[in-house]
Amino acid sequence: MSADTVRLEQAFLSAVFSHTLQNGYIRTNEIREGFKTAKCYPKEARISLDEQMQRCDAAEDIVKAGNANPCLLPWLYFVLETGARPGEAAKIELAW
Repeated sequence: MSADTVRLEQAFLSAVFSHTLQNGYIRTNEIREGFKTAKCYPKEARISLDEQMQRCDAAEDIVKAGNANPCLLPWLYFVLETGARPGEAAKIELAW
């Protein structure tokens, strides 16, 4: 199981125990007091400016070699500048 799944299940069980604690069915919330999990950190999915430039240079080399559609570079620059997802950018029409 992932750490997030364990954390969510712990939160659910803690809420159930808190409810029973408030209603006097138990004396302590064992989940909150005795169960520790590792902290979850979200993955950072951004690339640096240097990495972005390396990818643009590689795309230019591919287009110059004739191994790609010449529309690749304008499309790539559009995606990078607007933050559009590739699937969204692929559906864009010139008439828009």
